[in-house]
Amino acid sequence: MSKRNLKADFKKFDKKNPFIYRQFKMYAQELLKKGVPELSGDFIMHRVRWENVNLATQRHNVRISNNHVPYYVRKLIKNNPRMASRFQMRATRGE
Repeated sequence: MSKRNLKADFKKFDKKNPFIYRQFKMYAQELLKKGVPELSGDFIMHRVRWENVNLATQRHNVRISNNHVPYYVRKLIKNNPRMASRFQMRATRGE
């Protein structure tokens, strides 16, 4: 899959499921407040997934692609530049 398709898929998913980004951001901020020096997008997304599995019968039941994780990290950094130094960034396919 090309970078354009991955990014387009992410944007479509994010627009349809805005609560995922809100949770991703909330858990990242929680880790920062606890003094965690380096953040992992995968770690944060696993928590988002876990919380949504537990709440699936009450709220949302979505499958989050691993391909979306780097885009959530980039969105978080774009909206919260102070977090940029907390993530190790690698290029996504096609960058």
